Amino acid sequence: MPKVMALWERVRTSLWFLPTLMLAGGAFLAWIALDVQIEADASGFIWWLNQGSAQEAGRLLSALLGSLITMATLVISITIVVLTLAAGQLGPRLIRSFVGDRRTQAVIGFFIGTVVYILLIFRLLDSDLPKEAVPHFAVTMASVLVFLCLITLLFYINHLSRSIVADTVVNRVGDELDSAIRANLPGSAVEIPTLVLHRPNSAAARYRSPQSGYIETLDYEGLARKAGARGALVELQVRPGHHVLKDRTLALVWPSTALDDALQLEIGAAIGIGRERTPVQDIEFSVRQLVEVALRALSPGINDTFTAIAVIDRLSASIALAMEMSPARRYWNDGEGQVRVVAEVSTFAGLVDIAFNQIRQAAAGQVAVLIRLLEVLTALSEGAGGGEHEAVLHRHRKSVILTARASISHRDDLAALEAQYRHAGGETSEA
Repeated sequence: MPKVMALWERVRTSLWFLPTLMLAGGAFLAWIALDVQIEADASGFIWWLNQGSAQEAGRLLSALLGSLITMATLVISITIVVLTLAAGQLGPRLIRSFVGDRRTQAVIGFFIGTVVYILLIFRLLDSDLPKEAVPHFAVTMASVLVFLCLITLLFYINHLSRSIVADTVVNRVGDELDSAIRANLPGSAVEIPTLVLHRPNSAAARYRSPQSGYIETLDYEGLARKAGARGALVELQVRPGHHVLKDRTLALVWPSTALDDALQLEIGAAIGIGRERTPVQDIEFSVRQLVEVALRALSPGINDTFTAIAVIDRLSASIALAMEMSPARRYWNDGEGQVRVVAEVSTFAGLVDIAFNQIRQAAAGQVAVLIRLLEVLTALSEGAGGGEHEAVLHRHRKSVILTARASISHRDDLAALEAQYRHAGGETSEA
């Protein structure tokens, strides 16, 4: 179910879910460790096992707990600083990518779980226990866990120092984009119905949005089954990622008599509306994140040409992947093969427009960025094989050279762009 997938995506990228599981794991480990008894050999000595009295074990656990809380506070403070820097330099919408990093979640969870473990052992340790009744294994495990936390802290600092690098962020978001493309674009051609019903909109009943917000998910298959049970055809006017207003049309239904109260409830259940966009079914979500990084890099206050070029390169790799896939599925059938849902879908032209238009506009006068745009579009064209893809890429190459002619006054710089444009097969005259 798409709504379940959206909920899982929200939970998976939260900073509390995995740490909460590891907190419970720390409590479970304490329960197990308290029942473990290690019998000493004939000499009564085991080199790795804590064998102090209850008072000594209490003092050790107290020292470990104090040190661990200090380290945990340091970890959380470093995380907040990195999130602040990321929001300021790369964009606040990328905080989701940092918070959703499993390594960050695991490190915070490991520290919290260890704190819970030591607290439970410390709480159950009676200072009046005889030496042979002290849970020596549990106390030893506390020392081992704190030692591992120290090593983890060093790993975490190294991880954060690399994660704030723009190229790392760009590649991470780009990987999410590739996953969305594979999940939402079929790998092979989808059969187009031989009969597509063209009906006047005036004859349709309109399903209107119950609230304002973003379309997060759409259950196409479920909606097709429900519409088929009533002999209806539903044409969706929105797709995941669109922002809708309350009482605005979301879908048209034929025949109009089919849109009864029950079908309205079922359409509402199939369309998930929330306060923010999610990458579950929205291919453009990650594209816009990458574009935001490029636009901030090209802003006068930052003027980071190399980050913008890195974004262009990563976007080109994802668009090349999209070119290998078939267009998004638009028609959904019921169990009897009858078309019941006509969907609004993202197109290749729209994807390329979102990826490159704003970057090109912000890069006016930036010779290096415009040249890289032309190079990337030329490389993509080599695998286009004509048709719609080639036409879209040619239009963007033409837009780049027109932007260059309007914004670059230095003759040699413009000549370099013109040479690249001619190499791509563009006309040499003004358009």
